[in-house]
Amino acid sequence: MRITALGGIGDADHVIEACRQQLVALLSPLIQACPRLARNDDAAVSLQQASAAVRKRWFEDVEAQCADYEERKLTETALPAILEWEAWASLRNAAESILKIDPASADTLFQTMYVRVCNFGAFQINRCQNATLAHDMFTWLASRGKGDGQTQQLLSNNIKVTLNASA
Repeated sequence: MRITALGGIGDADHVIEACRQQLVALLSPLIQACPRLARNDDAAVSLQQASAAVRKRWFEDVEAQCADYEERKLTETALPAILEWEAWASLRNAAESILKIDPASADTLFQTMYVRVCNFGAFQINRCQNATLAHDMFTWLASRGKGDGQTQQLLSNNIKVTLNASA
């Protein structure tokens, strides 16, 4: 076989797949830096695979941060305000990046975040007196939520509470 003569190990399909995996690994940081690169429906398989890998990693980050919020609310553990803002910025940026890669995932993303972020925002108001952070959380959720009227009403009420707490 020619591949063996050239020093290759295995069959051509194996070599092609290994090259594709290396290409995916090289494309992933580019997609992370510019998520809009992933929004090409006619993209090559390698770009689609890299986009899926980055999206999966960001979704895992969102889920982990939401789980952390849930745990910290239950244990009533708050970080210093600056670290809470950094955590929220990281979560929000990951979520926004997911939406840039895959706008169709908006409902899934909202459902993943809604209850835990909303509850953590309430914790920030009630226990930490951090109404500004809670306001930002509720406002972001309200702007992304296409849910039912009850969900939007709750978020609207929470936003009003944060404005009154800040006054």
